[in-house]
Amino acid sequence: MVAADGAKEKQTVDSTGLQPDHRVLESRPGYLLDQARISEHTSQFRRELRLSDARSLLQYHLNAPTWERLDAFVDMLRIWNAGVNLVATSTLEDVWSRHILDAAQLFSFRPKGNLRWLDVGSGAGLPGMVLAIVSEADICDHEFILVEANTRRAEFLKMATRQLGVNVDVVALRIEQCAPVGADIITARAVARIDTLVKLFRPHLANRGRAILPKGKSYRREIRLASRHWRFSWQAFPSLTSADGMIVVLKDLAYD
Repeated sequence: MVAADGAKEKQTVDSTGLQPDHRVLESRPGYLLDQARISEHTSQFRRELRLSDARSLLQYHLNAPTWERLDAFVDMLRIWNAGVNLVATSTLEDVWSRHILDAAQLFSFRPKGNLRWLDVGSGAGLPGMVLAIVSEADICDHEFILVEANTRRAEFLKMATRQLGVNVDVVALRIEQCAPVGADIITARAVARIDTLVKLFRPHLANRGRAILPKGKSYRREIRLASRHWRFSWQAFPSLTSADGMIVVLKDLAYD
């Protein structure tokens, strides 16, 4: 169990159930989120991303129904953003890398099997709605609960759910107001520091549940702060979309 300040961070996959599986959509050869690249070829992937663009890469590597849903979601995001402020307007120029691919990569860190996902502070559906779209191509069944207290943003998520036909339940409440969910996976993007998130997550995690969190270069400090009062195991993996970004996976969460 890793909770001490001097704990060793694992940068590569292992055999403990945290091994990323990027082979969800195998109908197209060379599926973008290949397992090897997350651990050994991230730098190469980023070079390829600079030579092309995330939209073209996703279109090439994803199967047609999934790509069409993602493309439709981006259109909805652009249209609604003018009135609801779902994301910073400046980020829409690079929406496919900054938001869509950045969110989609989290799906690879799920365990095997049918899963219940909880996305806290879902906002524009990042990462929750993107993950729900990607999950439609998986052989396993996935249920998504997107929690968003902002009424207008929740309306956007409900509209997108209806239009895209994905298995999503939108809850227009703060996470503190929600009854325990029993989630196998909890995600949160740009919501709070890890030490704050673990307090919010604990009532909603299933016994063997995990949190999958996109974080920046201060993730080690956040983990140290969280470990003062909580016990958990963790691993960090390089983000595919940002040189400073990491994907932090937390398991075995308990109050110390």
